Amino acid sequence: MPCCHELSWAQRVSFGIVTVLVGIALLVRQPLRNNGAFFISPGEDRKIQQETLAYSNPLSADQTLRRMPGVAGKQVAVTRKESEVEELGYLLYLPTSWTSTSTPIPLLVFLHGQGESGSDPSEVKLQGPPAVVENEPEGRVAQSFAVLSPQKTPYTNWHDLSEEVHNLTKHVLQTYSLDRQRVYLTGVSNGGFGAWALGAAHPETFAAMVPICGGGDPDTAARLKDLPVWAFHGENDVVIPVESSDKMVEAMKKAGGVEVKYSRIPDAPGRDDPAWSEAGIPTMPGHASWVLAYYGDPGEQVYQWLLSHKRIISKK
Repeated sequence: MPCCHELSWAQRVSFGIVTVLVGIALLVRQPLRNNGAFFISPGEDRKIQQETLAYSNPLSADQTLRRMPGVAGKQVAVTRKESEVEELGYLLYLPTSWTSTSTPIPLLVFLHGQGESGSDPSEVKLQGPPAVVENEPEGRVAQSFAVLSPQKTPYTNWHDLSEEVHNLTKHVLQTYSLDRQRVYLTGVSNGGFGAWALGAAHPETFAAMVPICGGGDPDTAARLKDLPVWAFHGENDVVIPVESSDKMVEAMKKAGGVEVKYSRIPDAPGRDDPAWSEAGIPTMPGHASWVLAYYGDPGEQVYQWLLSHKRIISKK
């Protein structure tokens, strides 16, 4: 069996999908909220959560990064022990062109799915924009965006961490002099729910958003109406029903959303994947709709769409 460094880009993407589904399979016994998001009930595993988050913080994230040589052009992992926000470790990627005095660079914030939850931020590289910049360092995405990819623990959910992610985003924007007018948000599965929640909590921060195979609270649509959104969901998704995104898209349209795009994919990737069977994972059709949002020519269109949006900052 080949080692990880011998795997092709396509094989690594497939392996990442398997990892996500393993995480989902481990969570099937957990209770669900009405909107279909995995959650930990109040008090459940509280001791475990407290032990998980009980870290000292001898160095700020900024100090940690600046002590590491060659940050620009590399994706650096910052653990919760080192992070400014104790609940979140993260990956941070800065393009090779970045300097503290260069023209401000756009920031893309990515929220991973349940499968990448844990204490090792490098695991977040398996999917989405972190995988793209890691595997294609000379590509358009790696040269166009700084990428912030927080990592949550398995005992938390993104839709409950909006303030923590927002605080981390503000810290990174300020520390690295990034473009506050071009901050973009995306997330998959659990992170898709998180993207809808964070976008609604702080629509003033983001220029555009791409939530994938997630869902949210339709009552927040009025807060989101000025935020351009391009949602993705597989019609055949057996993990998170497509209706979760349908409801949000419909609510945004009724609220007069400034721009609402929706890719409702009839046969999203995931059907009868032999790699899942070999890993002992039940076939879960349709949940990997992010493959058509982040990679190849379809992904290129999404990144170009994001960059076409710029937020107007009030001078008040």
